[in-house]
Amino acid sequence: MLQGIRDRAHGYIAWIIVILISIPFALWGVQEYLGPDPNIAVAEVDGEEISLVEYQLALQTVRTSLGRQFPGQDIARLLGEAFVRNRAMDGLVRERLIAGASSEAGFVVSDEQLAGAIRSVPAFQRDGEFSSEEYEFALRRSGTSPGRFEENTRRRLLEAQWRDALVLSSVASEERARRLSALDGQSRAYSRLAVPAQRFAGAEVEEEAITARYEENKASYMSPEELRLRYVVLARESLADEIEVPPGTVEARYEARKAGFTVAEQRRVRHILVADAENTDEAVARAEAIRSRIVGGEPFEEVAREASDDPASGQQGGDLGFAGRGIWTPPFEAAAFTLGVGELSEPVRSDFGVHLIRVDDIRESRTRSFDEVKQELEQEYRDEQAEQIYFEQVERLSNLVFEQPDNLDDPAELLGLTVEESAYVSRRGEPGHDVLGEPAVIAAAFDEEVIAGNNSEPVEISDYRTVVVRVEERRAPRQLGLDEVRSEIVASLQTERARDDTRALGVELLGRLRAGEDRDSVAGDLAWSAERTVGRRNTDFGRAESGVLFSMPHPVAGETVFDGVALSNGDFVVLALERVIEEDGEVEEFDEFRRGLSQRIGLDLQESFVAGLKERAEIRIHEDRIAADDDPYGR
Repeated sequence: MLQGIRDRAHGYIAWIIVILISIPFALWGVQEYLGPDPNIAVAEVDGEEISLVEYQLALQTVRTSLGRQFPGQDIARLLGEAFVRNRAMDGLVRERLIAGASSEAGFVVSDEQLAGAIRSVPAFQRDGEFSSEEYEFALRRSGTSPGRFEENTRRRLLEAQWRDALVLSSVASEERARRLSALDGQSRAYSRLAVPAQRFAGAEVEEEAITARYEENKASYMSPEELRLRYVVLARESLADEIEVPPGTVEARYEARKAGFTVAEQRRVRHILVADAENTDEAVARAEAIRSRIVGGEPFEEVAREASDDPASGQQGGDLGFAGRGIWTPPFEAAAFTLGVGELSEPVRSDFGVHLIRVDDIRESRTRSFDEVKQELEQEYRDEQAEQIYFEQVERLSNLVFEQPDNLDDPAELLGLTVEESAYVSRRGEPGHDVLGEPAVIAAAFDEEVIAGNNSEPVEISDYRTVVVRVEERRAPRQLGLDEVRSEIVASLQTERARDDTRALGVELLGRLRAGEDRDSVAGDLAWSAERTVGRRNTDFGRAESGVLFSMPHPVAGETVFDGVALSNGDFVVLALERVIEEDGEVEEFDEFRRGLSQRIGLDLQESFVAGLKERAEIRIHEDRIAADDDPYGR
């Protein structure tokens, strides 16, 4: 369709159309025509709306996550676009349901908790401290407003509270835990007889079989469609390198933001915690007794490892590291910021229990000098200017490649870009290549309009890197002749026959063993392994072999149980189970197993609960309102 418009957009008629279209654009704004309203609801969960922009951002997050799981793959082609879309929408629906259930259950996220969670995000910090400039810059880059980000963060904190309540309140019964723990800790003594598929490798394959396989699967013996490409890359990094910083700019920035370069006082603190959920005098007495030991000369670190009820810091000798104000609870902070270096506090009560606190070091408040931050400010200026130029250049590149759909050289020259050329590439692309390894670029190259001779639309492949690609030459798929695929067919038939013959021999040997024949005579020129004992948790043990071994019945005293399994590499293994060894684990191991089992029960309960919420909820998905390109930035 677009090509038809391009072919006919000439002469005075085209100019009349352009003028008529321009009038409403000028009156009401381009954005009204270029994309849907980002605030429209694409779904409703019990009357609460999910906006288009939320869905688009969730979709982008899912694609990024799947891209990390399947590097170098075209996710839409690999998993299906419907899978990606459903996963994004399901995540949003799940968030709404859990947030509603959390609120009904009385869970609350205070403003202080929300602020603490946001301040702890590394991307919002500078030199280990929260920076409002970094916060605003990061949100601006992601296209998210502070209000929307804070709302989403609050919702996720609510979900975490609700999830923890379910998981932490789930308890596996001792009887069930002991039964499963015994199975988990079980070991089995066995030996094995391997029948290698290599024994039957290289068998003669008849010409008739080769021809028959070719004819039966002729459609699959095709050469891949391949394209030779030309492309340009617009990158912010390249733009930033060319930007000069005007005299006085960095100095002015430093003075305007000097307060932001002030590092607040920080203290390195150690503590010993006496847990005290019921606010008892016994906890204070215990803390005083521990304090007496330290005053008496015992090293604080050793006492902390032995006596602290805080397992994380206790293993570190009570060390909590450096922190500023606003991190610890008020009573703890008040004491920590009153002590001098090396001083030991009296017992201090907080919501967690009773603490003994010692200050090991103090970093005084100071303002970073101009020389310390000069390079940082210069780079920040370049990045900001380059970002603005980058988006202007992306828009200009988009216009140029659309206006000149059959020409990439002129747009590249006008923008100072270099046209790169590729060798022939298939739909797999070139894994590892910084451009041709990107699934989005390959998908754009194989688009019907691009193959027909047009430039692609700009494709953003990472933050501040955009590619336009065009096809220089195409190799269409063709039917491969029998001679071209003969070796492939022969190898495939030989592998199949080797697997079948190996399995047949393994089953025959297994039958003779179960009939009572002597093990060594059955093995013939094969050899039994030495007896070996393995547990269920053994990691150097094939899953198929382990599954059969641990499903075999317990041997009766003095007898051996036999079974076998075909492995994925074509080998067949005969297993001889001699005995089953039951072991009672240590108390600590059992307690750890029971905690893990309880957690799994909690997670299962969580999924069941969410499924129940879905069944009872009124959920409406407006498929017709979801933009086809799913692009939160309207590019």
